[in-house]
Amino acid sequence: SSTKTFIDPPPSLKTNPTQKLQNAERASPTTTTRNDKKFRILHVVTSSHEYDTGYRATTRGSDRLQGTILPLINRLLSTSLSRHPDWSIDVYLILGYETERKDLIAESLPDGVGLEIWEDATPIYYPPRENRLVLATHGLARQHRFVVKDKFDEY
Repeated sequence: SSTKTFIDPPPSLKTNPTQKLQNAERASPTTTTRNDKKFRILHVVTSSHEYDTGYRATTRGSDRLQGTILPLINRLLSTSLSRHPDWSIDVYLILGYETERKDLIAESLPDGVGLEIWEDATPIYYPPRENRLVLATHGLARQHRFVVKDKFDEY
């Protein structure tokens, strides 16, 4: 699994998402304690597929990332930031896949919103009486627990 960090980008990177991505490895998260005056929110989103699979009343091949996930995230962000412009909001995407569209994701977020992406986050396990590893897609929804534990002191 690979992790890209985009938390609290410096002002010079806010207008150029491509530069954000190129400099992601050098950017480091800003550590904030609970005593800081700025209210911080970590919005964790989990997605198993980039495109719809055709199950559960979806259209196979429909762009789930651009058609569902990003609009919902942006609606939450725009509503929260319009009501509370002094809040600091970071988005943490937990993906069950690798995506080539990190630019699209970064460009879709409002300026000042931090972004961190955990790709290929689906855990693996050995099924009973089998000698092979299998993706535990049912376990992807539980991965947020590791993020919350890891980031707890920052929010």
